[in-house]
Amino acid sequence: MKWTSKILMLAAAVWVLQGSMPGSGEAQAKPYYEGKTILVIVGSGPGAGNDIRTRLFARHAAKHIPGKPQLVVQNRGGGGGLRARNYLYNIAKPDGLTIAEIIRGTGLQHAINEPAARFEADKFNWIGNLTAATAVCVGRIDRVGANLEEAVQRSKKTQLREGTTAAASTGAAVGKLLKKFSGLNSRLVAGYRGGAPIDLAMEKGEVDMRCGLVWS
Repeated sequence: MKWTSKILMLAAAVWVLQGSMPGSGEAQAKPYYEGKTILVIVGSGPGAGNDIRTRLFARHAAKHIPGKPQLVVQNRGGGGGLRARNYLYNIAKPDGLTIAEIIRGTGLQHAINEPAARFEADKFNWIGNLTAATAVCVGRIDRVGANLEEAVQRSKKTQLREGTTAAASTGAAVGKLLKKFSGLNSRLVAGYRGGAPIDLAMEKGEVDMRCGLVWS
């Protein structure tokens, strides 16, 4: 369906850099990063998948950067990645010394006009991807049906409940886009501490579905 392609275009896992890098044509006595430290912000808590990928990146990236700077990882979890992105946009100096591994799909909050998203996604400088991500929504077949069309029809009679960590989380944003483009009648049930608790809540019947990004 058309709504799927629109979500996929927005749902990339990204590395972002605040501010412009020194031009390659500038004459410099030594590499810009020589003797400097790059702060690498992680938009999740310690031990999460984003944190593990970021620390793996930081361990090996320095040898590929002219000047071989030191890379220091700092966790700024909260708000489904919004805390990290707001910090990068509003507080970090635009000197090329602060980069961030943003939770996949955080830019979706800007696309849906989330009030807590105090940034403009198109003003970041994007470095690249560590993983590929796809937006998905899953639910109990006895509650949502076997496919999207059936879920939309069922939701007209009984509103579906989407479990999520926070109203501003990536999963919530994916769900809002699904609702917008498909006409699904759903509402958020926020406050869960992660994917596993949401899955358990579906088993218990507390919620009917969950949305998010899967990566590889």
